[in-house]
Amino acid sequence: MTLLAGAAAGGSNKVGAQQHASSLRRIGALWSLSETNPDMQARLTQFNQGLVRLGWLEGKNIHLDGRFAAGETDRFESLAKALVASKPEVIVAQSTPVALALFGETRSIPIVFVSVSDPIGSGLVASLSRPGGNVTGVLLYEEGITGK
Repeated sequence: MTLLAGAAAGGSNKVGAQQHASSLRRIGALWSLSETNPDMQARLTQFNQGLVRLGWLEGKNIHLDGRFAAGETDRFESLAKALVASKPEVIVAQSTPVALALFGETRSIPIVFVSVSDPIGSGLVASLSRPGGNVTGVLLYEEGITGK
């Protein structure tokens, strides 16, 4: 989760700039589960702890805009559309259907996925070594790249 948090935050802080609402880095996230789901709460805690370890603090230098589909797959498309319209600098996508919904809404905002089992087969990336486009992510099940 720390790796994902770092990839999501990306970029560099504006050195010497006063931190206020307009200078906050904007991170969007679309989660397939409900915010109250115990598994989701654990993931959010890990995600936020990873961001903090990397120096990214909500309200100080980032603004997190999280959307939760609560397991309702028919909401992915509308939530993806709304999240893209909010113009975050990067979007975190949890699951293949969520990543596909986001990919259908933007080809310019970077999308970082987690819990996607076959990003090549689903059409999210061209290859694991050179994803191309605006989508990349973390694979835990591909033995050849786990150490990378």
